[in-house]
Amino acid sequence: MTVKTPKDVRDFWFSDEMSKLWFEKSDQVDQRIKDEFSDTYEAAHAGKLEQWMDTPEDALALVITLDQFPRNIFRGTARAFESNDIALNYARRSIDREDDKFVDPTRRQFFYLPYMHSEKLMDQNASVTFYEGLGNENSLRFAIAHRDVIEKFGRFPHRNAPLGRESTPEEIEYMETHKGF
Repeated sequence: MTVKTPKDVRDFWFSDEMSKLWFEKSDQVDQRIKDEFSDTYEAAHAGKLEQWMDTPEDALALVITLDQFPRNIFRGTARAFESNDIALNYARRSIDREDDKFVDPTRRQFFYLPYMHSEKLMDQNASVTFYEGLGNENSLRFAIAHRDVIEKFGRFPHRNAPLGRESTPEEIEYMETHKGF
């Protein structure tokens, strides 16, 4: 098992190459993250990287490992969402102690994404508030769009199939016209 360091995670995630692909689907990126960071993800998911919470930058690497990496490593499966609550817990702890204020705004948004990925309206409202404060209009639009889906359906319909949930007729209609989250 090869567990990377928080610096390895940050150097990879915030590289010029990766920053262009953060919100794009790419089989090559998925495979690279799987190859390079699966062991790190599994250690984080098992609670073995708690020491990464010692500094704001390392805490950010932990949140990225638990929130972003499983979406790549396990794309299209229930495992892609299995650490959502864990990532949100670490993000919440980090924000409570104002870690987000110690990283630049481009990086800061990754403390906020676990809120955007939550299926709880309270978290979605917090996400919108965080993104309003960030000042990035594009990210704010996505936060509002995510919140609107949760307000309407109480969940993200595009997760239904991987999570084994039955879709309602309204959700099916929505998924036919929206790419999804």
